Amino acid sequence: MLTVEIEVRGGVAEVISIPEGVRVILRDYDVEGCSSEHLDIDEDGEECVEGIYYSDKPATGNLVS
Repeated sequence: MLTVEIEVRGGVAEVISIPEGVRVILRDYDVEGCSSEHLDIDEDGEECVEGIYYSDKPATGNLVS
């Protein structure tokens, strides 16, 4: 499976569509004011909110801001 990783810093990303066989990992680093229960830690130890989207689930414009 092909993986696409997207980082967001100071903006908004929206998953519109995902081709078959592709996994999208979206990490939003704009976490100020986020509750700790929603935070993930990346491989560098930095806080982020991570969303993983697969082509077998229809993308519905999942907004991360």
